[in-house]
Amino acid sequence: GQQQSSLRLESLIKRKRTLELTSQKLIYDKERLLIERKNLDVKLAANECENERISIEKRRIELTLQKYQCELPIATNGTNNHLSDQEDHDDHNSADDMSDINE
Repeated sequence: GQQQSSLRLESLIKRKRTLELTSQKLIYDKERLLIERKNLDVKLAANECENERISIEKRRIELTLQKYQCELPIATNGTNNHLSDQEDHDDHNSADDMSDINE
């Protein structure tokens, strides 16, 4: 009976050790997942900011396009010729137009 109970004790100790290791592993896994979740939250927030930035940029471009469409009927024949004449002499003007778009 003595030998059997010491074997039983040994297997219980091993079982306990296994459970402790498993428990430890689960704790590490949980911590890793929490960190992963934080990283995903950060990515998500960055994504939302980028999305917001794109929406604003899109809106700005739409407004600029509307502005040009409103101005376009006014700037017909005579003025257009005048502009293209000017570009031959003065490249500064077309560079200004570009900077308006990029702002």
